[in-house]
Amino acid sequence: YEIIVVDDGSTDGSRDYLKRVLQESSDLRVVFVDRIGVSAARNVAIRKARGQWIAFLDADDQWYPIKTDMQLEFMRANPDVVFTFTDYDHIRENDGVNVCGCFDFWPRFSRLSTSPGHRYQLLDEPLATLLAENVVGTSTVIARRDALLAVDGFDKQLLSASDWDLWLKLAKKGKVAFSNARSTAYLMREGSISRNQTRRLDAMRIIINRHSKHPSLQHSRAPGLAEARLAEGYQEYFLSEGHPTMALKYALRALQGNPHRRTWRAFLATLFRCVVPRFSFQ
Repeated sequence: YEIIVVDDGSTDGSRDYLKRVLQESSDLRVVFVDRIGVSAARNVAIRKARGQWIAFLDADDQWYPIKTDMQLEFMRANPDVVFTFTDYDHIRENDGVNVCGCFDFWPRFSRLSTSPGHRYQLLDEPLATLLAENVVGTSTVIARRDALLAVDGFDKQLLSASDWDLWLKLAKKGKVAFSNARSTAYLMREGSISRNQTRRLDAMRIIINRHSKHPSLQHSRAPGLAEARLAEGYQEYFLSEGHPTMALKYALRALQGNPHRRTWRAFLATLFRCVVPRFSFQ
């Protein structure tokens, strides 16, 4: 194996640290680039890699000891699988509490999970499933390097959600498998910025338009479910910006596209936000 670290213009002392570690480790390769962005930086690592498989690990995330062995064993035995992924834990930044697993948040996907423990299972209709619900955590993925190169890796033109776009591109190329095992810890950063929210929503719109017209999705609910999820994002954004009336419009769209317990709760909560300020209590 090899460990490739892409330092994209860090200013926190990482470069000096990496230079010291390079003198002690023959497995480590470091690439220094200058603020080219996360997608381009990942693509640099993919091109530099010499191995057959690529495993991603973002700076804030952590692999558990169970992460790679069974995943690689499955991929070696199933060479037609283009990538695999697993469940992961959401770790709160301020106190380190494990909030929940990723799959817990996606009830539709959870119903597809039938294999116990660390066993891997093939994902039926991967393009439709992953368009409807983006359940893939980047740091849980192991992908075939040749498949990543064949789809040109991450789209560096997307300012957000380029990982979701990549999984959809790969899902058109071959089989996808997953495990219910929580193999990774994802650190939940606090204080999201409105600008980043709009970037993500704009990127989601591009990605949905890009992939929804695929012939395999002609009679699928997946595009509509993706649109409902996008509407949820706009509802959350307009609430955070103090525009509950606009939020209510998108909450209704989300509810119509995906009538689920979560979208019902979001709609009712947003409706309450719209109604209560109209009354004055003495």
